[in-house]
Amino acid sequence: MNNLLLKIIGGIFIFFIVFPFIQIIPSKSYNQPYALLMGGLILPHLSTVFIKKLPGWDALNLCWFFLVGSVFFILCFYQQGVNYQEYKYLYTYIAFPVICFSSLFVIYKDKQLVLLVLTASVYIWLSVALVQKFYWPGFLVNLIGIPESTAYDIVNSGRGVLSLAPEPTHYGLHMLMLGAALVLLDGRQSVVLLCLFQATFLAGSASALMSLGLGILFLLARIRDIKAIMLLSAIAICMLMILDNLAPTSRILTLIKSAAVNPLAAILGDHSSNIRLGGMWASLGYIFENNLIPHGLSNSEWLVSAEEIKNTNLWLKDLSHTGVPSGLGVILFQSGFLLLPSLAWVVISILRSTVTSYKFGVVFSVPFIILGQYYLSSALFSMIYAAVIFNKQKINTAMIMYNNTFLRR
Repeated sequence: MNNLLLKIIGGIFIFFIVFPFIQIIPSKSYNQPYALLMGGLILPHLSTVFIKKLPGWDALNLCWFFLVGSVFFILCFYQQGVNYQEYKYLYTYIAFPVICFSSLFVIYKDKQLVLLVLTASVYIWLSVALVQKFYWPGFLVNLIGIPESTAYDIVNSGRGVLSLAPEPTHYGLHMLMLGAALVLLDGRQSVVLLCLFQATFLAGSASALMSLGLGILFLLARIRDIKAIMLLSAIAICMLMILDNLAPTSRILTLIKSAAVNPLAAILGDHSSNIRLGGMWASLGYIFENNLIPHGLSNSEWLVSAEEIKNTNLWLKDLSHTGVPSGLGVILFQSGFLLLPSLAWVVISILRSTVTSYKFGVVFSVPFIILGQYYLSSALFSMIYAAVIFNKQKINTAMIMYNNTFLRR
């Protein structure tokens, strides 16, 4: 394959990463498989030179992730057969390493192309969201398989707009992930700020705001900057005051006010928060109480465990039939101690990203996003981890060059 064709495929590949919900063929699933398909076309062209550049533990970790998932799927297939849900589980174990390797290759080959597509996508997401916010709530929602009536209902309920996502929460979290990718790849700060603006004001996602807040808290704890803590606290208060004036009945503001009075009541009382946050907490407790024993990829195994969790935690309103409401939790439930070190390696790699500015608060929000209901099958998360590996390799290369220069002296 010549370089021009590979560049075109790489551009299309990144396009499907930043627009993961667009449906070419109608589907019931939120995340579409097109990034994986394009990544599969790129994967055979990874050169020996490129493979040698990969940090060994990261490459081994990704291969181990793929191997564990594949073995559990085969066991499930021979023990009881598989259905659509088991194939969706397998997709995560394939998509994460394949898209990560392919993303890393495209970043090495043409980082400017990646930045161009990322930056353009932020403006496209913003433009669609603004039209939906101020003129036509159903604008382009047919591209993601959502009826216009649903988009109108969501806006009228006090939640944010959809833009090109199936839910305001997905829109908000996707914007944070885009912002994190731009920070890691040295994108423009103004574009990162547009991502934050969309996540907080247009998506109006409580999950996005909480993840960003936790990421910023981690950053401040790491750099121990008291002045920054005071400044960011003042900014947060101003943002809440603005939100209170612009949208006093918005769901995100209602949840914040409720949590300020009684945090436990906010989780127990709000149906969505109960299922997501409460479900995550109860499920993770169940996983660790069972000593991280792997349960495999059988959906029926999860359904049995879900009933046990609900019977033990009577305050829990419900649990999803598809799995633990946590990107990390669903992997821990299925693979247990076999992938605990791998997940820890991924999270620690992200949290140990070099802090060069306060923009890294967005990057540090990523582990909290995948701890919530944002799965590792997300193509954008795979690209973020690829960017982390890329930066890690740059640091290692710089250190080798510095040491060589020092030794010559």
